[in-house]
Amino acid sequence: MEEYREVGKSFWDLVESQKRNTAQLERIGAVMEWRWDLKGENRKEESRNEEEGSKDGPRESQKEETSLSISC
Repeated sequence: MEEYREVGKSFWDLVESQKRNTAQLERIGAVMEWRWDLKGENRKEESRNEEEGSKDGPRESQKEETSLSISC
């Protein structure tokens, strides 16, 4: 009978460990999703800025290069 209790306790420990591992994986997944969302927002913003720059003409860095090369 004692053997069954030990097996039952071992099984219970495994179940509890699995619950903790699952909870930890869910937290990791939530953090990863949050980071991907942030990166996606940054990429959208960069893309938007590039589109605005191409519509408005050359960017500041290109304007500076042009004015420097003309003055030389």
